[in-house]
Amino acid sequence: MSLVSVIIPTRNRATLLRQTIRSVLDQTWPDTEIIVVDEASEDNTQAVLDDFGDRLDVVQHETPKGPSVARNVGVNNSSGEYVVFLDDDDLLHPRHVEELIQFSEGLPLDHIAASGWRRFRISESGVEVGPVVRPPETWKEPEAVCAMFGHDPGCLVWGPSVLWPRSVVEEIQWDEDLYTNGDIDFYARILGSGYTFVGTNAGMAYYRSHTGVSVSGKSATNSESARSLVSGAKCRLKHSTRLRDHPKCDKFASAMREALMRILVRLEAHGGLTSLARRVEREYKEWGGRPYFLPQPPQNWFKRHLLETSLSVGGPKTVGLLLRFQSKLSEAIDCEVSPNVEIIDYEFLIRQLVSAESASATPSK
Repeated sequence: MSLVSVIIPTRNRATLLRQTIRSVLDQTWPDTEIIVVDEASEDNTQAVLDDFGDRLDVVQHETPKGPSVARNVGVNNSSGEYVVFLDDDDLLHPRHVEELIQFSEGLPLDHIAASGWRRFRISESGVEVGPVVRPPETWKEPEAVCAMFGHDPGCLVWGPSVLWPRSVVEEIQWDEDLYTNGDIDFYARILGSGYTFVGTNAGMAYYRSHTGVSVSGKSATNSESARSLVSGAKCRLKHSTRLRDHPKCDKFASAMREALMRILVRLEAHGGLTSLARRVEREYKEWGGRPYFLPQPPQNWFKRHLLETSLSVGGPKTVGLLLRFQSKLSEAIDCEVSPNVEIIDYEFLIRQLVSAESASATPSK
């Protein structure tokens, strides 16, 4: 029987972590190990880990090293033939691992099983569950990489939805220089190495959207940390360079222009990252990025017209100034605070999520 290692990096999410661990312990597949990498948590995470005793293997970091480092450390401390990467606030369907193991039997070595996954959010009205996201039966480069970077339709795989063969995660590790966007980088490099994701109805994973974020994944705030933006820009610049040397580089042109223009606008809207913004702008032009365009234009006609005119006249810098002003104004006038209703009874929550599958199509082999 194949051992499956579930790797959970965590930092300061004790209560949510407890639910995540329970969803792994509740798996119908009996041969699993759980490796928790604690990123120097300052809450009562240690007490939660102690409650589970020897059912967990715990790696402690004295200082936070970032999610990519934690995942690599988890792999290095694991023994499973397969690996599942699970964030400390997300959940698995009870049959997730078993069904993916069964589906993976007989797959070619360069094919990787990927289940469906759904966003969910806890609100005052209950558990809101989003639509199923699942890759097609064959998802590979260039189509998959274009979907990820071009946002059409976006990234259809997500960490815990994938049953990673150990040989893959030992061959290709997470980029420890990326604080965010490490997942997109990881998937793109795997695809670039010739692997294919195989979408399946087997299994189901659940992505928790937090307060202020809908089950569609759209955030209620425009603010973004400089560290996240720098990481996002590094990821796109890295793959832009890689793909320009690809034998089918013309296939990636539209997606890379979209990816670079999106991050350029976000860099300008944040401010203070001028040098990096100019690097992204030069890379955009290397992909034939003329003229500029407005990614994700507002639905409101007046706002869209204002931003498009500003882009035409003053370029991304002017659009960034407008967006920065809009963000500051929104923060100044938005005094509404959403109640924190993220923590509800685990048994009730998992029943609600599982019943959502029954209402559509119960995960099957």
